[in-house]
Amino acid sequence: MNILVTGIAAEYTLNGLADAIRIVHIDFRTQKITVLPFPRDLWVEVPISMYGIEPISVKLNQAYYYGTDALNYYDGSGGGSGLMAETLQYNFGLPVTHYISVNQNSFRTIIDSLGGIDVCFSDNIYRKQFEQPVLYLAAGCHHLTGKQAEMVARHRISIGDLGRIQHQSILLKALIANILTPSNIKYLPSVVDNLKGYTSLSLSPADISALLCLAGKIDTQQDIIFTHIPNEMLVLTWRYDQTRGVQTSVLVVDNEEMRELVDEFQRGIWP
Repeated sequence: MNILVTGIAAEYTLNGLADAIRIVHIDFRTQKITVLPFPRDLWVEVPISMYGIEPISVKLNQAYYYGTDALNYYDGSGGGSGLMAETLQYNFGLPVTHYISVNQNSFRTIIDSLGGIDVCFSDNIYRKQFEQPVLYLAAGCHHLTGKQAEMVARHRISIGDLGRIQHQSILLKALIANILTPSNIKYLPSVVDNLKGYTSLSLSPADISALLCLAGKIDTQQDIIFTHIPNEMLVLTWRYDQTRGVQTSVLVVDNEEMRELVDEFQRGIWP
């Protein structure tokens, strides 16, 4: 099972750019979960299906937005998540079976409903807004509210997109560990139900039941593996974005190398 998880840069809707993109690979045979992030700035071809348009080259985070009803360039199922899934398949041969999308409000609400999360960072985190400091976390361990976690997840000015991916993975690992504790996992269906309208998911009741059954068998410290695309595969460069008419900073990969990596990821050979 491959679940596409996207965090949308919108407060109360699901129409926006996908600023956090993860594939969660669940192997029911080995009872392991592997999480692979995709950089938002990855340069890809998006297979738009409306109006007879050929695939367009844009950043990966734009693929989601083109599939939403705000732009309506996609006539397949799943809206933004559906087009994002097709984009990953088209470029890298990665099949997506299910998806979950959350906006900023639902991200905060999920964390607060669990009483916050405990995280540890190896570096200081300092975020400003309109030249005013709004968050400072010294290197070390902290208990974060939903709002604080959101600030960490969106911060990238001083650390770039790859640094932000690392922070997001730390947050997601802590969130999963919190959700899967015996005291919290029984409340997961009600949390999901309360967030309807702020989330989009394609998991059926049977899927959720299977995941809950698996959750009771895994060790959150050993059986949940967070990995990333090797930095040496990512090339920082500039590309012309024809949809916006500007030169933009992007990350480029060799698609054939990525297809090999994705195949190994699928088969459990890598990482």
